[in-house]
Amino acid sequence: MVGGGRASNSVFSASDALAQMEREANVFASNLLMPGDLFAQAIRSAPIEPPPGTVASATDIEQEWQGIEMPATLWCPNEAPNMKLREFKHTYRDRERVLSLLILESAEPRLSDTTWHDEPVEDSYTQFQR
Repeated sequence: MVGGGRASNSVFSASDALAQMEREANVFASNLLMPGDLFAQAIRSAPIEPPPGTVASATDIEQEWQGIEMPATLWCPNEAPNMKLREFKHTYRDRERVLSLLILESAEPRLSDTTWHDEPVEDSYTQFQR
């Protein structure tokens, strides 16, 4: 092989370039789904203390990647007593913030709430174009 060291350098460069493209794609996708300035404004304007008994309130748990199932009423007092949710947690050490993701896996639409029928649906592409 002519320039034997050169081939491994280009493979290494290609993998670095792919990793860089992947990072850029992730940043683009996250800003498309939730623009950073809107997210920062939302978390600055409405920080709340997590309810007792939740993963977010547990100071001994920094990260919970698998989620923990619990009664939905801990976070959503108006939910049915048998409703469960799964709570995930990510702690930002530098920012002293906790991000919780709550998933209601078996939630049904409320009979009294029909607004979701009346609102026009706009897809992500249309929102991006606007």
